[in-house]
Amino acid sequence: MKRGIADAAAIGIATNVQPVDEAVFYVGISDPLVNDQYQLDDGTPLPYSTILPYFTPTNPSDDATNVFKVMTARVYLDGLGLDDDTCTSGPLLDYGSICQIQLS
Repeated sequence: MKRGIADAAAIGIATNVQPVDEAVFYVGISDPLVNDQYQLDDGTPLPYSTILPYFTPTNPSDDATNVFKVMTARVYLDGLGLDDDTCTSGPLLDYGSICQIQLS
């Protein structure tokens, strides 16, 4: 599944579907209640250890206050990876979303 998210983000970046010049996409993963206790948008638990290898360097970077509650896929230092992030809005902060992933 994580490879599918990365592939979907790479396709979005390559085809310039992101709404701003920054290649960032929400991926339907969050830790809404407790820092680093991730789940899919439907509530399915997602063990931390299964997604940790996909984070960009220096991430996840949140602490016990759990400010960063959503997950994005982004380009960082010429690589593609996950980032714990905040839900943003505004003309320069509107990120794309990965809405569907073809698994087969």
